[in-house]
Amino acid sequence: MLRRGRAASLRIDERRVGAGRGTQLLRGLFVTAEFALALPLLLGACLLLTSFLRLTRVDRGFDPRGMLAVPVALPQARYPDDTVVTAFWRRLEQRLAAVPGVRSAAVTTVLPPNDQFGNSNFNLKDRPVPENTSEPVGFIGAVTPAYFAALGIRLLDGRTFTAADTMTSDTTVRAAMVVSRAWAEAFYPGESPLGKEVAVGGCWDCPDVIVGVVENVKYVGLGATDEMMYNAVAQARPRTGYVVVGGDGSAALEARVLDAVRGLDPDLPLRPIRLAERVSESLSDPLRGAAILSAFAASAVVLAAVGVFALMSFTVRQRRREIGVRIALGAQPGAVTRMIVGRGMRHAALGVALGLVIAVIGERWIRGMLFGVSVSDPLTILLAAAGTLLAALLASWVPGRRAARIHPVEAINTE
Repeated sequence: MLRRGRAASLRIDERRVGAGRGTQLLRGLFVTAEFALALPLLLGACLLLTSFLRLTRVDRGFDPRGMLAVPVALPQARYPDDTVVTAFWRRLEQRLAAVPGVRSAAVTTVLPPNDQFGNSNFNLKDRPVPENTSEPVGFIGAVTPAYFAALGIRLLDGRTFTAADTMTSDTTVRAAMVVSRAWAEAFYPGESPLGKEVAVGGCWDCPDVIVGVVENVKYVGLGATDEMMYNAVAQARPRTGYVVVGGDGSAALEARVLDAVRGLDPDLPLRPIRLAERVSESLSDPLRGAAILSAFAASAVVLAAVGVFALMSFTVRQRRREIGVRIALGAQPGAVTRMIVGRGMRHAALGVALGLVIAVIGERWIRGMLFGVSVSDPLTILLAAAGTLLAALLASWVPGRRAARIHPVEAINTE
């Protein structure tokens, strides 16, 4: 009789609870859906933040500290032929090197990072591509001999350019070319490319000869690896480029550099660029993307936590008398708390599992935005899942503790 009485007491609220079960089920589905959406957002935010941190530590291949660049474009009207163009670049570099406070000066058509420089098709003389096959296309830039030392780009093999690397009418003299380590590894893996001839732009009879290999430089972006080819400015004779100056980076030095350029041509429009700021700007988009997604993820996790808190609070109100009976029959407060928390965590765990499926489906949309980390990185997935479940645990614990403190007599006498 006592057992039947206890069982009857535990089922005393079934009719009342049954009326709210439909509402409770619907709310539970909403909470699960909230966690299913919060998990991929939080995972994406963690991945983007990890990518950003790794981008800040990536080896750029050059030292931007104290470096100043000034874009220069030579108009055809005042610089009608290649001889005048080459002479201008030579005089400008010499003039800048003599400016007080300048430790290095060079001319280049490429400027890291995030530079939109030229590219050209090319062919290797010793291993040409088959007929009816497209030639490879590579990035190419022109620099003066002082460029590599000015930016701290390390020479790995051979030599860089010298004053002797100039354009000549002697067709037996090959133009010099310096390539990056990535280019050498891509086209001459396991062997030295020095002395190899490269036909650039379809000029099979006038190939360049590789004289040196330098370290990789992040030209296109901090997350890219550029297969780079360099020619000498005296051989390429470009009309547009940059003068790159190394110094203390002060405003006074910048003014002296601009005065030196205007001393050769006062009509040139000048807009100085600080390479350190250029590097910082290259990180602004990844940081902005990570910040925006983090804000959405935080909002989603908070909404999911609020949802499970509301659901568990509703559950406690609906089952107040049943909980009171359980406590009156000897249920410990900890057991009551675990019962409520367990219900909330089941919704959260199911949502996290569904969220992982959504993350796998949406992997291709975020893969191109990542650097140095994979969507399937186990540590990142673990952190995102743990963060989501921790929010659910805290949100469920509050109504669970409230349920454990219900006074059994007051609860049983309700209504």
